Amino acid sequence: MLNGKVLCISIIGVLAVGLSGCGCFGGCLSGCGCLRGGGCVFPSTSNTLDNLHVALYSEAEALFYEDEYRAAVEKYEQAFKIRPRRTKVIDVNYIPRFKYRIALCYAKLAETEDDVSLYLKAEAAVRESYQTAILQDDQMHILYLWGYILFKQTRYEESRTKYEKAIEISVQQRELSYFTAELYRLGKVYLAVGDEAVARRVFAQLEARIDDIGSDLLYALGETYLELNDETTARRVFAQLEARIINYVSYDIVCRLGKTYREMGDEAAAQRVFAQLERKIDDALQSGFPYIADELYRLGQAYMEHGDAANARRTFEQFLEHYPDSSYKTEVERLLEKQ
Repeated sequence: MLNGKVLCISIIGVLAVGLSGCGCFGGCLSGCGCLRGGGCVFPSTSNTLDNLHVALYSEAEALFYEDEYRAAVEKYEQAFKIRPRRTKVIDVNYIPRFKYRIALCYAKLAETEDDVSLYLKAEAAVRESYQTAILQDDQMHILYLWGYILFKQTRYEESRTKYEKAIEISVQQRELSYFTAELYRLGKVYLAVGDEAVARRVFAQLEARIDDIGSDLLYALGETYLELNDETTARRVFAQLEARIINYVSYDIVCRLGKTYREMGDEAAAQRVFAQLERKIDDALQSGFPYIADELYRLGQAYMEHGDAANARRTFEQFLEHYPDSSYKTEVERLLEKQ
């Protein structure tokens, strides 16, 4: 059993500290558990790099963003083997960040291929990343990924330890975005082991800092309350999310929120959210935003799934008007013909 009393005392302590700032480390995990990637792991003076090394790394990055994780990890590992060796200047970030990137690929592979054994490879890479990390900021990001990898293997006690250490560092480094994400994942750990009382106390502490929580994490928190059959608290969290929609919430989260309201049987709230999503899309189109075809397509799909043929047709016709050469064109035309 996890030590909930000790954890809650420590959480209350760190929440009393004023926090600010955010960080990135060649890829990250959102609070809801979705793996994300980003950043660069080249040494700081890239003109010393061998051309083949640069080419391999660039290929790996391209494959990663195309969701070709198995091919990407092969390229990352090839690039790592022929990496430039420093003689005078040592980049203390380079090896830990490169191994972090490889761990991230294996974790993504484990998710997309539903192969839990790949988390072992992810764990080996993230362990090596941590062992070579000197800077605390690097250690914090690595620990967060490590905790996630352990969580996915149902090794909850070990996962808790990593998250707690990451929280400790995030407070020292004043990394608020990672602090809130780590806190959320800790709550999920307690739910996984059946300790709902402690999980709720953790989530309550997180909700107390609701203004500091990113929109993705805020939506995940509301969904978690629904899983706990606590619709009242979920609605309170979702209301906070709605207040941010126009300026701060991604199109995807807005669409998911509308669908969630429909699943809750609240059609009025769903229509209200979808109307705000349409305003966001219209504002983007009028301002010349380069590409929101995906968002228009998903909105049309959401209307169709609910049997709202009129709004679906209007949205799909708007899609074809603005994106006549999109890869979705054939599918959209097929959906319009079905109506």
